[in-house]
Amino acid sequence: MTFIPAVDVIRVAVEMNQEGHVTVNVYHFLSPHAVTLADLTALGGVVASWVTSHLIGIMGTNTSVTNINLRDLTTSSGVILDVPMTTGNVGTVIGNPLTNSVAQVASWRTGKAGRSFRGRTYLPGLTDAMLVSGTPNFVTTARSANVVTAMQALVTDAASASYDLVVTSFRNSGAPRSSAVSTLPTSIIVNTKLDNQRKRLKGAG
Repeated sequence: MTFIPAVDVIRVAVEMNQEGHVTVNVYHFLSPHAVTLADLTALGGVVASWVTSHLIGIMGTNTSVTNINLRDLTTSSGVILDVPMTTGNVGTVIGNPLTNSVAQVASWRTGKAGRSFRGRTYLPGLTDAMLVSGTPNFVTTARSANVVTAMQALVTDAASASYDLVVTSFRNSGAPRSSAVSTLPTSIIVNTKLDNQRKRLKGAG
């Protein structure tokens, strides 16, 4: 695949283990200047703290964060960094785990129309304790509110270190862009209906 540059953008991949299956959530952050290794180190520390302070609090005990991979997307040879997670990295929500393919979706909205200006984060590690009693497909409104709070914390924590979470588009109408376009989100929407990612089933992907 041809490399598509995203100038001054840092790709952050939060790598997780969900009952032996690798799950990855990717976020993009805009740096206020040309990206250096020091930026990856600083942002990696912010995201690692967010994992221990917020993310594990919305995941079941069957899911853990194993590593945070950061990469400068300005050029194909941009700097990279791994931040291994070994403590405070296991989900804390007690309950019977739901199947790996079930996820709750956080939708990042930018106030602009089109797929290029919307982002989605599929959150793993759901348990039956999060569900509305008697339903297999809906989580409680309190659970959704907790997810919004966690996602907002990621935005706020990164911004306090001068890195803006952005929705980054690498394609337009199915065709690759010459350079990626990044847009600041204006809202986070988390509904109560569960979604599905078949590639997260055990043995898939």
